[in-house]
Amino acid sequence: MKAKTIQAFEGDSIKLQVAVYDDRGQAFDLEENKIERVIFEVPRLNINERGEMKKNVASFTVDSDITQPGNYPYYVLLIGERLKFTVAYGILQVMSVAK
Repeated sequence: MKAKTIQAFEGDSIKLQVAVYDDRGQAFDLEENKIERVIFEVPRLNINERGEMKKNVASFTVDSDITQPGNYPYYVLLIGERLKFTVAYGILQVMSVAK
């Protein structure tokens, strides 16, 4: 897993999809593997968005007006009974809108 940068402009909504694969490169079926919820987390912006699951894809939508300019660490977590996996991480880069 490599860190990824997500770029957005201040005040924009964020739509994100994360495809999950196992260590052999096979699609990791979230429901079949008893994942109960998926979370997109940006602690410094108080974003803790629960996503939707379909097969091996987790989808997230973050409302507008939550972001402010800066660089913020983010994480995508899969959570189930006694399970917790961090499957993506990186920096959310929020840019100012030119006025």
